[in-house]
Amino acid sequence: MIIGNPAAKRCVYLPHSPNIPDGWQYKQQNAMEHLLEVNSNHWRKIFVISAKIFCDDADEWRSYLRQNLLHSVCFYTDEQQLNTTADVILLSGKEIAQRLLPDTNPSVLNDKILRLGEHCWQLPYFDYRQFPNQLIADFRQCLI
Repeated sequence: MIIGNPAAKRCVYLPHSPNIPDGWQYKQQNAMEHLLEVNSNHWRKIFVISAKIFCDDADEWRSYLRQNLLHSVCFYTDEQQLNTTADVILLSGKEIAQRLLPDTNPSVLNDKILRLGEHCWQLPYFDYRQFPNQLIADFRQCLI
């Protein structure tokens, strides 16, 4: 399943899918609000962490979440291969990394962030217990 802009150069791979409202499209007005309304707080956390990672100004992540995230990032769930044209590929959790890149020798940046290729990273699952704000801030520095 693809959620967001399929032409986006920033991609996040997740091991499972959210509920999608009938007729929902990422370009529609209030698309993020509609998506969050039909999903649990768990999905809110996933999208908030994504906004905090990709927002140019870390203090503006809330407006980025509502207005830009789905236009600038493509979320893939249940995919079997990577987007080969992406500039940034984030794999949320070990499970998805092992499925998509089973034979990779990662560069270990710390015990939670692994670089799997020039533009590809294995990160903790996008949950605040595994991926707290300080780790998000640390990872943002890797993308500069």
